[in-house]
Amino acid sequence: MNLTQLANPEELIGGIAAIITLIYLAVQVRKSAEAQRQANELAKADVLQKSAAVDSKIRQMLVDEGINAL
Repeated sequence: MNLTQLANPEELIGGIAAIITLIYLAVQVRKSAEAQRQANELAKADVLQKSAAVDSKIRQMLVDEGINAL
């Protein structure tokens, strides 16, 4: 057996390891992107909820001012 014949199995194993690593990284990137999308949706919902609360408070203040004026 010469050096070239010994190198071929290691190249095959290295290639397979590289492919497995790329697949793993692709899955992790997809999971990370999905988690980021969910976090964005939760942040949007939080902003909308706070906006509605402020709107409600402003309306209540206007009603109270109208009652006090009477």
